[in-house]
Amino acid sequence: MRPEIPTDPNRLIHPWGAWTDEGTGPVVLAVHGLPGSVRDFRYLGGAVRDRFRLIRVDMPGFGDVPQEYPPTSEGATEYLDRVLDEIGEPVFILGHSFGSTRATAYAAARPQKVRGLALLAPFGIRPHAGYRALPDMQRIRMAKDVPSDLSVVEEEIRTTFESIGFRNFSDQDLHMTIESLTNFDFGVYTDQIKSLTCSTFAAWAKDDRMIESEIVEELVPLLPGGPRITFDQGGHNIQKFQAVELADALAEWIQKTQ
Repeated sequence: MRPEIPTDPNRLIHPWGAWTDEGTGPVVLAVHGLPGSVRDFRYLGGAVRDRFRLIRVDMPGFGDVPQEYPPTSEGATEYLDRVLDEIGEPVFILGHSFGSTRATAYAAARPQKVRGLALLAPFGIRPHAGYRALPDMQRIRMAKDVPSDLSVVEEEIRTTFESIGFRNFSDQDLHMTIESLTNFDFGVYTDQIKSLTCSTFAAWAKDDRMIESEIVEELVPLLPGGPRITFDQGGHNIQKFQAVELADALAEWIQKTQ
């Protein structure tokens, strides 16, 4: 179920970062996927109802945030450290799609700052349907050094994302998506998953055509204990189409985990 979108969430913009702050209570820091922004969680923000405080963060190179950090899990962790220095308290960290890899990396690297980890339609430990539809990553890395080749690859990636349902992303969003994907390593991500110690919430939809259900079902046995929520419908964006149900489940988990 989709609630109304909040009309006036608190938007904070710094020279180095930006996020939207709404609700009250325990802090949930939401990390978007690729390409993405704080808008990816706008319906979830409408469902919070003051049961927790939702910080929707733009990652470096997306939205209002300049690219001042490397497009790697280490760079994302440094950036999120700075965000949390401003917030000033431990958080529950939530990641959607590729954002799940950034949230996982942060929880693995900074366990003292993370009360719990929530993964929505998360990356698994091997390539999923949407990833496999993209050009080969080695080809993309090689194309970066040849402008004409890079243009061809960028157009292929843009077409792939649009065919999946992504709309209205900029050339900068596309550039950062390519940089982030070519710096991602499934092996490193798997090691980070295996090092997790915090309670871990996972939710996905059976009709997700981007990250198929069996990919997530292979992932969840490797995660520490926590709620496992499956929806028959909701596609890849369950934080939009199942926002109320997700907010209810998250609020219950947070209450039990504190």
